[in-house]
Amino acid sequence: MVLLNILEKVAPFVVPPGKDADEERIQHYRILMSLFLVGTILMFAWFLGASPWSEGVAFADDVEVRIEAALEPVTERLTAIETEQTVQSGYLKSLVKSDLRDQIDRMVRSRCELNATDDQDDDVAKDLINDTIANYQEQFEKVAGEDYNEPECTDL
Repeated sequence: MVLLNILEKVAPFVVPPGKDADEERIQHYRILMSLFLVGTILMFAWFLGASPWSEGVAFADDVEVRIEAALEPVTERLTAIETEQTVQSGYLKSLVKSDLRDQIDRMVRSRCELNATDDQDDDVAKDLINDTIANYQEQFEKVAGEDYNEPECTDL
């Protein structure tokens, strides 16, 4: 209802005057159309960034460049962290491999000592040692990607 009242009051100014309209009505219409054209031109100037008081609308390329610039320090930091973790991972792998080698060598030495006794009661202990060595070998293969060559009894 309110909108209809507003339209009834605005319509005479927006509708072009007829041929028999008075000079004042024609002047009002020309002023209104001039304001509309100036407003439209200013809107497009703002939209395209041609006005001094605005940067205009952000185009996709502009946004992408700004996002990349904002993310550059974060990306550099992540790269540094990744490098540091790679170094630490390599160091930890070498420690785990060394520890597993020592464990396997220790178990092989125990197996060699049991084999030297030839006692039949030690079969359970030999099986336990062999299972433990197999478990360590499996862990070593996961870490190193290769089997560890067990030393011979004569090498220990």
